[in-house]
Amino acid sequence: RLEWPGLASTPAQHVSADLTLRFAARVHRRAKALNPADALVRSLENTLRRRPLSGVLCEIDQAPLTLDFADHDGLMLQYAERLADNPKRDWTPDGRAREYLEFVLDRRGVKNSPLLAGVA
Repeated sequence: RLEWPGLASTPAQHVSADLTLRFAARVHRRAKALNPADALVRSLENTLRRRPLSGVLCEIDQAPLTLDFADHDGLMLQYAERLADNPKRDWTPDGRAREYLEFVLDRRGVKNSPLLAGVA
């Protein structure tokens, strides 16, 4: 079985998935370079879109299936830092998680980021 069903929804699930998928970005990048239509690429992308804390590190064209970090401050900050390093407009969170992204970008001196364009 190549896919990991379900969504990460609790802080423990996000951290556990992040630890388990710590090499997924490297594997995804290499597999996608060899054959973007390969089953491994599709399966990894499907799994990583369900676990955005790890998925944000990958070059995935589609938006994540969830950005719910159970209102956990540490997870939202870590996600914001990773998104700032690997910007993807479709991965911009809403609510408090977006406030963390704004904070991270401000602390880095980033003005007018496309991550925040068009989002109120």
